[in-house]
Amino acid sequence: MTKTVDVVAGQNTLAAWGNEIRDRTIQVFATTTERDSAYPIPNRGQCCYVASNDLNEGFWTYDGTAWRPPWNTAWGYWAGLIDTSANYTGVVAEQDVTASSVSWTPVPNRRYQVDIQARVATTGSAFEESAILALTDMSNSWVFVAEGLAGVSTSWPNRIASKRVYTASLGSTPLQWKLRGKRNVGTNTMAFTGSSITPMLIEIRDIGPLTGAPS
Repeated sequence: MTKTVDVVAGQNTLAAWGNEIRDRTIQVFATTTERDSAYPIPNRGQCCYVASNDLNEGFWTYDGTAWRPPWNTAWGYWAGLIDTSANYTGVVAEQDVTASSVSWTPVPNRRYQVDIQARVATTGSAFEESAILALTDMSNSWVFVAEGLAGVSTSWPNRIASKRVYTASLGSTPLQWKLRGKRNVGTNTMAFTGSSITPMLIEIRDIGPLTGAPS
């Protein structure tokens, strides 16, 4: 779109001019389906409000690729797994510490803050025993890891956590990540646990755009 043409005094206002003005205003729709039906081929920069009273409620812009929240803002919570009842004991070699995983599709040219956390305990001394909590893909390749000392019992475990910023590249595809744990240093077994106040978790949050246009 460019600037709307001027209205010339004494001439009739054309339907095309009025329709363009309408398309530059914020239209309100009950659902995203209604919006998509009204604008099957939207123009870049069009805006609307979806009054759906669900997760789609809010302000949307069409950035030339898709209807999304405003590109230059953080979009917040994206995906996550929170498990407060997990209890995986007897861990030595690397293994899954939760049977669940996070499936999500990053948007290209966006940054995401990824957090992982669990409580870890050992049957030995916390000064001699340490553990690794790894975020991996489904083939067990590490995305990143947290390393820390283990507590001396499941009643007094230590918190092990880490975070990183993940950048989505062009052509991003659906991802599936999971947590795995192992003994890092020591001779005793590890226990990875969660609780209501210190849950075992994977959390992914959109923190804003990377340099580059929407895609």
